[in-house]
Amino acid sequence: MIIAMVLPAFTLTKFVNMAGFYYAGRSIIVVFLLCSQFVIMQFLQSILSRKIAYDMVDQKYEQLTDAQKIVLTSETTHMVSCLQRIESLVLESRLYAYNRRKMLGLYPSYSIGVNIPVLLSINNLKSLQDIFLPDQKSME
Repeated sequence: MIIAMVLPAFTLTKFVNMAGFYYAGRSIIVVFLLCSQFVIMQFLQSILSRKIAYDMVDQKYEQLTDAQKIVLTSETTHMVSCLQRIESLVLESRLYAYNRRKMLGLYPSYSIGVNIPVLLSINNLKSLQDIFLPDQKSME
């Protein structure tokens, strides 16, 4: 089994035939082992993908609340740039699409993709630069 996982030239059927698992009645053990690995990997992927998605949402929420606090406590001259930053953060958060999928009715996995309609509604590349690289304006 380890040879089949480590060496790409060996397939599972070659290894099963070579070791004589089929004739010894041990093929059910191999099938059970593969199915249990599938379930375990689905469980781990579900936990890790959910953590990544929640962390991303929490990060955007913290950025927005920090920007809101700055707007509420800042002067009028600084408020315009803070409001532009909030607008960019809201647009950036709308650019991401979060999907929840279940494979074979098992544990759900979460993926983060791009929200294409929102991306296509952005006017120009300069707007994207302002969204993802806000510090570049101060460097120019």
